Amino acid sequence: MSTSQLPRLSARAHRAAALALAASVGALLAAVTGGCGTSCEEIRADRDRFLARHDATDAPHAELVLPLELANDLAARRFQRLRSPRLAVAALANAGARVAFEIRGARLVPAAEPGLVGVVVDVTVVDDAPADPAAAPPLRDIVSFSLEARVRPAFDLASRRAVVWLRPADLVGVAPQLEERGRAEVRAWLRDVLPDAIAAAAPDELLNALSDVALAWFAEDGWPLIRDNLLDDLDAVPLLDLVVPGDLPLARADFTTVAGRHPALVVDLVTTLPVRRGLPPRAGVVRPGVIDLRIAGDAAAEIANEAIARGALPGRYTSDGEPAADGPFEARVGWEPGRRPLKVHLWRTRDECVYARVGGTPEPRLEADDAALRVRDGEYEVVRGPGLTEAFAWTKRLWGDSVALNLAVARRTRVDVGGALLELTATALEIGPDALRVELRAALPNLSSAR
Repeated sequence: MSTSQLPRLSARAHRAAALALAASVGALLAAVTGGCGTSCEEIRADRDRFLARHDATDAPHAELVLPLELANDLAARRFQRLRSPRLAVAALANAGARVAFEIRGARLVPAAEPGLVGVVVDVTVVDDAPADPAAAPPLRDIVSFSLEARVRPAFDLASRRAVVWLRPADLVGVAPQLEERGRAEVRAWLRDVLPDAIAAAAPDELLNALSDVALAWFAEDGWPLIRDNLLDDLDAVPLLDLVVPGDLPLARADFTTVAGRHPALVVDLVTTLPVRRGLPPRAGVVRPGVIDLRIAGDAAAEIANEAIARGALPGRYTSDGEPAADGPFEARVGWEPGRRPLKVHLWRTRDECVYARVGGTPEPRLEADDAALRVRDGEYEVVRGPGLTEAFAWTKRLWGDSVALNLAVARRTRVDVGGALLELTATALEIGPDALRVELRAALPNLSSAR
């Protein structure tokens, strides 16, 4: 474009442009102080140190909070597919009485010990003696009680699958829980099954004593029978079967439960990535129907770097800012708590070597089909090396005048929950100084969608 083709500017506009140029140059020079003398060897060493990082914190890199109400709703739906496990046993055989144990349901509850999940098994004792031997048993309910167990969840790192089984081998302790009305229910049943003459003559004290003996047998001696004969029927349907979404390279998963108005299962995830700063302690309440996913900012940056390393994201660029496998500019991502926590590191380690660091604050944005992070306040925080002019021009081409960065991910995803596809929709996206938080709401699957 010739000089005659340039737009004409007023004197006021010329002064404004001059001031803007002066401010840009001043900011650039401030960022570069002492940088012009940096050698290619120093820049290459800086790049190599960044790529060779391997130390990581033991603090959680990510955290998934699953309300137990939601987990139990899923378990109940899957439990409906099974015929109620039932075991008939002889009781008061001399009186002709028979009973059967039935498992009517199971649910997850908080456990005090880290690494364990509480499981409550609802058991009903039914009268298994038909009035007419040729007829089907009436299955009158006698008494209900609960067996509260503590289970250690299983987690497979390769498949990222968390499973809570109700298997005898997985139980670490069991405590029977009986309701207050249990004695009255058993006493009423005893009056019905005992011969009329005995039932009429038996004082209340005797019936109460017999009721206590029966209750103790149901809850204590009956537990080994339930464990050895009924729980095996549940092997095909774990109470919780969840595949953690994403491609995180996991090193460890730790389980805890939290009590309160809305109890929850908390899964702390530690990756194999060089995450230096993990998540701070969890704060806030569990909300019903909401799955919370928190990712440490440093972990989010390392996830991006890992994607670059395996070729899922471009890591090299041409001088025109276009992705290219042999491009002279190499890019990686970092996170530093404070102002403009997201950092983009740029190196050119041949010809006119240069290092530049751009910092910005991610802003969350939810759209119809994706959840996005946008950086609008990007600034060149460090630029050093002999090739400053070209580096500055190159980063402007790559990032634009506003140094804006957009990152979009699917707003809806499906996770495998024991063979049923649970659709999760991101309903909130928040960025803090040291973590990203995604709020997910679940659409419960139809039973017919299970395998």
